[in-house]
Amino acid sequence: MNLNSSSQRIPFGNKTNSYSSAEPKRKTDLVFSNRKANQENKPFRSKPRKFSDSSKHTTLVESSACKQHVKEFLNELKPLEEKGFRAVLEGVHQKIGKVPSEYHWKVFLEVAELAKRHGKGEAARELLEKVRFLQPHAQQAWLEQSKLEEESGALAQARDLLLQGLRHCPYSDQLSIKYIKLQEKLQDLTPARRVLGSAWTYSEKNWKILVEGALMEARAGNFEKARNDFQTLMANCSAYGAVFLEAVKFEEKWGCLGEAMKNCEKGLEMNPRYGPLWFAYLRILDKLEYQINLGKVKEFKTLEIIQKKQDLVSRGKDMLTKELIWKLYIDYALSLERKGNLEKTRQFLKEAVLTCPNNLRWKAFMIGARVEVRAGNHQVAVKLLREALEEVPAKQKASVLVELGKAYELAGELEQAETTMVKACEFAFQDWKIHLERITFHMRVSEFEKALEITKEAIVKFSSTGRLWAALIQLKHTSKQYIAEELHFKAFALALMEVPKSGEVWCEGARLRMNPFTPFYDLNKAEIYLNFAIQFTPQYGDSFIELLRLYIIRKEYTKIKELKRLCVNADPNYGMLWFYCKQSGLESAAEVWKNAKAHVITELCCIKTLYESPLNSKHIWQDHMWSAIAHLNWSLKNHTQIDPATKYKLVFGSETIKCDI
Repeated sequence: MNLNSSSQRIPFGNKTNSYSSAEPKRKTDLVFSNRKANQENKPFRSKPRKFSDSSKHTTLVESSACKQHVKEFLNELKPLEEKGFRAVLEGVHQKIGKVPSEYHWKVFLEVAELAKRHGKGEAARELLEKVRFLQPHAQQAWLEQSKLEEESGALAQARDLLLQGLRHCPYSDQLSIKYIKLQEKLQDLTPARRVLGSAWTYSEKNWKILVEGALMEARAGNFEKARNDFQTLMANCSAYGAVFLEAVKFEEKWGCLGEAMKNCEKGLEMNPRYGPLWFAYLRILDKLEYQINLGKVKEFKTLEIIQKKQDLVSRGKDMLTKELIWKLYIDYALSLERKGNLEKTRQFLKEAVLTCPNNLRWKAFMIGARVEVRAGNHQVAVKLLREALEEVPAKQKASVLVELGKAYELAGELEQAETTMVKACEFAFQDWKIHLERITFHMRVSEFEKALEITKEAIVKFSSTGRLWAALIQLKHTSKQYIAEELHFKAFALALMEVPKSGEVWCEGARLRMNPFTPFYDLNKAEIYLNFAIQFTPQYGDSFIELLRLYIIRKEYTKIKELKRLCVNADPNYGMLWFYCKQSGLESAAEVWKNAKAHVITELCCIKTLYESPLNSKHIWQDHMWSAIAHLNWSLKNHTQIDPATKYKLVFGSETIKCDI
């Protein structure tokens, strides 16, 4: 897909992307236009620049009076929203006089957001143009209209809007970051680097822009440039713990754990009370110990890392607040659990329960239950979860019930597990994720028809949720009867009408195209679909694994290196295939990619002949090709024959504990 063309459109995007504006030049244009001629031929400066202070900061600040007037006005309009957007516009026309004229721009901005929710793209454009005319320093108007143009495929127009917005709001980190990302899509980094060059000369308040610039260089493969930029940022913005955290994540992502550890230590020295750095440091130490035990790291010793972790927890007691110290105990307990030290694990989990705020104790109980499940103590886990149910707020009760259902499932009490999952859905009738958990439960116990029935019911309630539509397509792809009736592809076509920008849906569509035993087999279209999937939902790891399979089938090995770079930079965090290929929660995206590559190559070596005789609709493998790893598909269809470790992995993924604390 050529993103350099301004006429390139996203599938099923807004067809009305016409836009024209002639903004008068202002003094702030000097930021870009006065030196335009020199910048055209001036090479990007490779040496890191020093920050220069600037007191001129013209960011628009909304007054409390403005917010209050707009809030009261919107409350008057709220009853009209049920009658449709036209009724809202009529209400605005009749009542706008109640709001002082200097606040009209804010009203139009809020109504434009309402227009977007109602699918009125053209009306939203007109309203945003009014906002920009009335208040050109309102960065949100430039940002929102740029998003509209980008969603309709007019990337060049979106870029021009951002550039104009930066002339009026030269200190806006949101506009600058969006501009940098858009230039990446256009595959032209030079203009983005010019904006970054200007940001270096303003003040250290622009650190968010500069962090994005360093990450941009990393995504472009310029790792040394990215590392130098982070080093400069850490030297000049040492008061911002988030700068060190981003530098740590950059090194961690590419497996440079030694450098990541040094950045953590520097960051904690300068920002000893910045909580996220403490957790990042412990995670890096865990990964280092894991790599040492595998023989992949030799410059550190296991005892040295263990001592560092103990010192970290000891110092954390004095540095972290009560709201954070219990989380450090949780993380350290899980670190001990991964090594099989259950006695100390329980000791620190107990400390976490005693030190955490009373309204959060249910989370500590839930994590303790997961530890006991893994240890095979199912009855203890059930008791802990019932204790959590007594203390959990009503809004979170469904999450604990899902956890309880999984504990019953691993204990082999499937009827009790299903009853608990049903109860969870009743408590969370507005949360699609709980319904998805129930669907995947029935898939894990090989009840695909039941899972399909629940999926249809969930889609009626949550018709705009891509992951539910993806589940529907996948379930229809697991049945020879549905494949013969082409219901799997009809479900895909219907899903695109409802959620055209769901990466999971496009990935399932690609899987349909990669099944050689259906009339829809087409690897070229599968590649297009997977590129859309990665563009829309880069955090979904399965899309990368499926595209890897496609390149290997077509023997396009030269494309695999670039795909790996995209995958590692995206750092996916979910997907059934992704978790299946992740051997440990401590593995990075690069290591998961290596595991996935080994899985796919091994499998294709065994079944490569299947792709040489496509369109054999009665082939025994026809309904086993719904993901890149047939062994995973077999495991889901034969749950009674898999070992406990594989069953645990299917239930919880690759994470020893995965709970949002």
